[in-house]
Amino acid sequence: MPIMLNTILQSEGFELSEVRLLRHQDNRSEKDRTPYKLWCNDLSKFDDYQITQGINHESKLRGKYWASFVGTPSDETLFVGIYAVGAHKLIEEDRQKPHCDGVDKAGSCHVYELTRESRLSDLIGKMTIEWGEGTR
Repeated sequence: MPIMLNTILQSEGFELSEVRLLRHQDNRSEKDRTPYKLWCNDLSKFDDYQITQGINHESKLRGKYWASFVGTPSDETLFVGIYAVGAHKLIEEDRQKPHCDGVDKAGSCHVYELTRESRLSDLIGKMTIEWGEGTR
């Protein structure tokens, strides 16, 4: 019998309605700068990638927590942490994209304040989930 992510989240005291699931996989990424590679090799660049989100995603991202996952080279969905979500604002100046050449233009994206949670940290890099048809 599979273990359900909802059960794991609830066992750690998360209210399910407050958690958003994010799966980072970006087809625009350079070969060695995919979200997975950034997470493996340069966590600060992965964080830069994750905090920058399109304005059109704002309503989907509303929640107290993000449960973050990355798509792996073998198309698995790997858990990379839970993040508490703070305020967000429009980017005020052009920002270099960490995953590909180019910049996100000032005013074109939101940047979120995220704080890595310690809860479920023992599962980071060890838990994969079946994402289903929502995989890009």
